[in-house]
Amino acid sequence: MSTHLQSPEQIVLDKQFLTETLAEALDNIHADTQPQWGSFIAQEMIEHLADATRKSTLKTWDPAREPKEEQQRFKQQFFYSDTPMMKNMPNPLFKDGKPALIHPDITAAKQDLQQAVSEMMAKCEANPTVEYFHFYAGNMSYQDLLRFHVKHFSHHLSQFGAL
Repeated sequence: MSTHLQSPEQIVLDKQFLTETLAEALDNIHADTQPQWGSFIAQEMIEHLADATRKSTLKTWDPAREPKEEQQRFKQQFFYSDTPMMKNMPNPLFKDGKPALIHPDITAAKQDLQQAVSEMMAKCEANPTVEYFHFYAGNMSYQDLLRFHVKHFSHHLSQFGAL
């Protein structure tokens, strides 16, 4: 079971961020919007967030397994601190290069990201006690997923000056 409990108010704020704030921020990002750091183009970043959102609920956590100490430490430092994500943080999933674009344009990518968020939230709300597996953070409750995605989205939306 996750050891991080958010206040009901924080959960509402996280949900609002992933729906309302995300929609507003996406309106400020266009195909030609340049990043303030990093190598993503705008559509790559948006597709990356959609992919991360979908993958966050692919594997359920085995409740008989104890999360590793380093996973719990990562979760605390990364998800539950006010420290922003490091700029230009290498992603081990991109060691062979970034994935090819999957959508014909940025508008379709934005719609897909919002759909991915809706699907993730619906899945978690339908099964609120299910925890999911995250390679770095171990077990992830719905509250943990909300915090992770808010932090991750904030990082990339700021990368493109949308927050």
